[in-house]
Amino acid sequence: MMAVPYPSDELPPPSLDGYQLNPGQTFERSDLASGRAIQREGFGSVPTRAPVQWMFNQAEYMRFTGWFFHEIRKGASWFEGPMKTNIGIRNFKLRFRRMYQAVPSGPYYWIVSAELEIREHPVIERDWILYGPEYVRWGSIFDLAMNRDWPEQ
Repeated sequence: MMAVPYPSDELPPPSLDGYQLNPGQTFERSDLASGRAIQREGFGSVPTRAPVQWMFNQAEYMRFTGWFFHEIRKGASWFEGPMKTNIGIRNFKLRFRRMYQAVPSGPYYWIVSAELEIREHPVIERDWILYGPEYVRWGSIFDLAMNRDWPEQ
């Protein structure tokens, strides 16, 4: 089933003010009586939490609430939207962890705050690491050259 898209053509992306990524726990830790600890790999796929804020004018806030209540079933459904992560700004499957909060900012604007859950932890593919750090460091230039010099036929 395809996730409902965030209406990016009508609404702004989340602000970067106060933005952060909070990855879920990927390993298990057991503290021993001796003071030492044992750690082991836990879950293969964990969600990442991200507190976000939007600045909406009155019309955008009305559109947001309509989308929230009618298109993503009062925040219960997953949706697809842009997020800034360690692998760039991309569309991810997201959902609200709890109800958003809205605070008026002057007579015409609203600041809407929420905590979103990114379904998959954003991480580069293993092959990029195997090729060496220069592929990661210069990946954007490589991508640009590939698309400019060898476009899809």
